[in-house]
Amino acid sequence: SDENVNYDFIIRYRLLFEPLKTFNSSVELVISSKNKGRWRAEIELQSTEPDVDDVIELTAAVGSVDKVGFKLNNRFLGYSSFDAYFSAKSSKHFSVTPHSGVLA
Repeated sequence: SDENVNYDFIIRYRLLFEPLKTFNSSVELVISSKNKGRWRAEIELQSTEPDVDDVIELTAAVGSVDKVGFKLNNRFLGYSSFDAYFSAKSSKHFSVTPHSGVLA
């Protein structure tokens, strides 16, 4: 009979959520046990804009040039393409090179 069965138990899981774009979505987590049944839980996922990694400041007198260089690292397995650009609100006097490439 079921009155002598203890159904209390804890399920622990770790979810790594590192999306590359902002979005909202819901997913259904389904946990199945041969002897104890199936449980469903809806999880709401929301990704937001990432925090600013760094601020690069350039200072140059009028008519002169300043530049900065830095290394980009690929945090994924394999190769990752990139595009480098200033936002539309940036001054047309700024430029970036290379404009695109592949990180190994």
